[in-house]
Amino acid sequence: MSTQTLPVIKKFIDRELLAEIETSCDLWVQAASNRITLLAADADKSRIVGLTVLEFADNSLFQKGLFELRSFLDGQELFGRDYRNIHIVFETPQFTIVPDVLFDQESAPMVLQNLHELPKFYAVKSNRVDSRHWVNVYGVPDIFCSTLKVLFPHADIRHYAEFLLESFLLQNQRGHETLFVNIHDSFMDVVFFHLNELRFVNTFTFEAETDIIYFILSVAEQQKISTDKLEIILSGDVNANGPLLQLLRKYVPGVELFKRPGGISYPASFREFQDQQYYTSLSVLLCES
Repeated sequence: MSTQTLPVIKKFIDRELLAEIETSCDLWVQAASNRITLLAADADKSRIVGLTVLEFADNSLFQKGLFELRSFLDGQELFGRDYRNIHIVFETPQFTIVPDVLFDQESAPMVLQNLHELPKFYAVKSNRVDSRHWVNVYGVPDIFCSTLKVLFPHADIRHYAEFLLESFLLQNQRGHETLFVNIHDSFMDVVFFHLNELRFVNTFTFEAETDIIYFILSVAEQQKISTDKLEIILSGDVNANGPLLQLLRKYVPGVELFKRPGGISYPASFREFQDQQYYTSLSVLLCES
């Protein structure tokens, strides 16, 4: 049984717009071990109504039961509204991308378990990304997944990697040797495309910023990218004024932080956090799928 751990709650909401277009919005509920976010946006993804972030310092979210989770969500402005569609998105590092032509549903659990040590009581799921001929095979905490389905009974189940890869691919430019690096609380994604074909994707657990730099340089070496040609786009839980950026630029001059694209209307309160932060939650709006 989990103990009552109160989350830190952050809200970035356009309340006037929410009241105006609620029924034409989709809601994305994204769950990681340390965070659950609610993101509401209109159906064509051009206007974000709001983002609510509930952060758990002890990484205990997946241990929360139905009544405890409901107690955290009740009263949140983005919860319990008459949305057009609701999507549950899991942010777990246990995933692998398989070419559609090689995918076999029966062997999916074995494929994932050969690459990742799944925590106890995790279930293996898969989603097709038809636009790219990929299948994402991933693990989710089974009991917590069932809990979310009680709260959001008509929601589909997705995984963040599908949106992350699609959004990175749309940013990719031919002729650039770019590594896309997305930082989570305790792990990182590293993605590399060559001529718009997915060449490398993996997650790495880190404890220190030197670990992050080591993994980035190791992937660049493995993919035979020289540091003078290497470009890195950083997103996620990284601070523009923190030491990681300064330290990384000692090894790789071409380091940039993700910049929010035009064409999307953001609540004014989004100015309170940097463009690259909460990228994992926002990536659902930055892709074609």
